[in-house]
Amino acid sequence: MTQANGLPFVAVGTVVKRGSGALPGSWTDEDPSAGEADQPVLSLATEGDRMFAALGTGGVHVRTAAGVWSHFQPDG
Repeated sequence: MTQANGLPFVAVGTVVKRGSGALPGSWTDEDPSAGEADQPVLSLATEGDRMFAALGTGGVHVRTAAGVWSHFQPDG
């Protein structure tokens, strides 16, 4: 479990569940694959309001504070 943008997140299989902020609260599934093939979520990490998900062989995907997932492209 991790936190980004003031909300709790947890990886479950191929989805990331976003909590409502209150525990136990409600949980909403998010698809971090961003339109690519589903892969198991192996790890979650955060940097400020951004969240990173390591997806099996799908590489790293990033979630913006607005809730949009995309394939991570490092700067440079």
